[in-house]
Amino acid sequence: MFSPATKANLGSRFEILGCDVEGLGDHAIVEVDGDVEYGNIMISFIDGDNNRLSFNPMKNFDGIVAKEMIE
Repeated sequence: MFSPATKANLGSRFEILGCDVEGLGDHAIVEVDGDVEYGNIMISFIDGDNNRLSFNPMKNFDGIVAKEMIE
């Protein structure tokens, strides 16, 4: 999924994934992993952030949004 830089729909949960961190946009791959219990989120790979983003889903913006989407 490509998330272009945008300010549109910042109030809703799903569209917030379109919020750009830096540059023209970001790419995200979202997969269902049978080893992760339903309702839980796991971030397994982050590239190009110079180790600035957390792998802890509750300390990473995309993890928080994904958790809200599940609930």
